Amino acid sequence: MGLIAVVQGFKLSVAKFDNFLMVNGLNPTEGYRLFPHEAADVAKLFRAKGVDCEVRVFVPYATGFNNSQYLFVCCDWIFVLAAREIEGELQKPVPPAFEGLRRSLQAESGVSRYVVYDEDMSWTPEELIRRNTAPIQCGVCDTVCSLWEDRMRHRCDEHGISEDQNPLPDC
Repeated sequence: MGLIAVVQGFKLSVAKFDNFLMVNGLNPTEGYRLFPHEAADVAKLFRAKGVDCEVRVFVPYATGFNNSQYLFVCCDWIFVLAAREIEGELQKPVPPAFEGLRRSLQAESGVSRYVVYDEDMSWTPEELIRRNTAPIQCGVCDTVCSLWEDRMRHRCDEHGISEDQNPLPDC
């Protein structure tokens, strides 16, 4: 399963990015997503090059197709689970060092906003983390539950509230 992200950054060929990595002693991506330890190494490299913001690399993914020939190097992003309002998102100014990185890598694009379908599955919406972290309040009475399922069962049995057991978060 993939993950949808709205990102602010620049588009770069995999070949240029891989060349940059190899010149700096890191393994090439060959168009595959970065594993967490690889992403940490790339982040260290960007910091060593003077980039003073968090940077993430997104590799587009589509089942049944060859690996992407391009990727996105981004300075800001939000993830989308099912639907999300994006008004007012990705409004941070582009750091000068990030723009310098874009020029040094000879990116094919300026810094822009993109929607990317990425195969990274490591993101869990904050709302789901909070939802499943005890103590979980009933919301109608003072009852506290340790599991989301217990909360939903309590609300149905005690308050007659019939609601989806696993509602989509608002993100």
